[in-house]
Amino acid sequence: MGNVYVIGGSNLDIQGAPFSGLIMADSNPGVVRCSFGGVGRNIAENLALMKDHVVLVSAMGNDAFGLDMYRYCESVGMDMKYCIQANENTANYLAIMDAKNDMALAICDNRILHCLTPDYMDTVFGSMKEDDIIVLDTNLEEDIIRYILKHANHRIYCDPISTSKAQKILFDMDKLYMLKPNKLEAEMISGILLDDPNDYRKALQWFLDSGLQQIIISLGKDGVIGADRNRMVHINHPYMPMKNATGAGDCFVAGFVHGSMENMDLVDSIKFAIASAVVTVQSEFTVSELMSKEKVCEVMDTIDFTIREL
Repeated sequence: MGNVYVIGGSNLDIQGAPFSGLIMADSNPGVVRCSFGGVGRNIAENLALMKDHVVLVSAMGNDAFGLDMYRYCESVGMDMKYCIQANENTANYLAIMDAKNDMALAICDNRILHCLTPDYMDTVFGSMKEDDIIVLDTNLEEDIIRYILKHANHRIYCDPISTSKAQKILFDMDKLYMLKPNKLEAEMISGILLDDPNDYRKALQWFLDSGLQQIIISLGKDGVIGADRNRMVHINHPYMPMKNATGAGDCFVAGFVHGSMENMDLVDSIKFAIASAVVTVQSEFTVSELMSKEKVCEVMDTIDFTIREL
């Protein structure tokens, strides 16, 4: 099993949650929490807690937030040799939650990621072994994403993050091994609505025809659909109570990647990814303090999965 090179954002997450219904354009009594985040960094931390060897390729500032985050990432087992420490402000992600603990709106300032240049990526590629893989988030600037997709000779797993940022990979999907959009992102990319289960197979086939080897689409309460070159499936499970939805998607990606690294098949990788997300949403933190391979397996055994071939 090789190493996982996670290339993406590292942020200071600031999250505000109201005590009751969110009132826009007003001051809401509630709770404000700070934690370390960023899609790439979150994925990397979850993988490190699952005991995969993770190399984080990102950028952090030399300010107090960045220095603390760098030390924390080292402490949980991430390899930080390719994480740039720049004389700039550490990236920040400000999220406002609603009364159901779903995100109502957010602002992300990750301008520091311009430090990841083509020359720097060549240095990273030069250190990689044949069986290493890349996990990519689309917080990176479009030109560096396209450079990575053109020059990396490794399997690339990608989280498109949002409908706007997903546009950065629209013309290079044949260079990706796996893509994990949510319903809105998948509809934007493919132009196929997913309101009717009869369209699931059509959408999955569209992505495979675009060059992907694996496509995994999260449908929220309607579960997950996924496909590789051998099968297409729809996997669902009963509703799981949650304390905090932030970070669930990042952990899902980490869980799927971990399953792939452990040579799980498509269905088992998706089941492991779902269980990883369940562990996350039952925590108040973006990355669960209980995260481990053993904990995910324990939770996975308690979930009543429904699996339907498409």
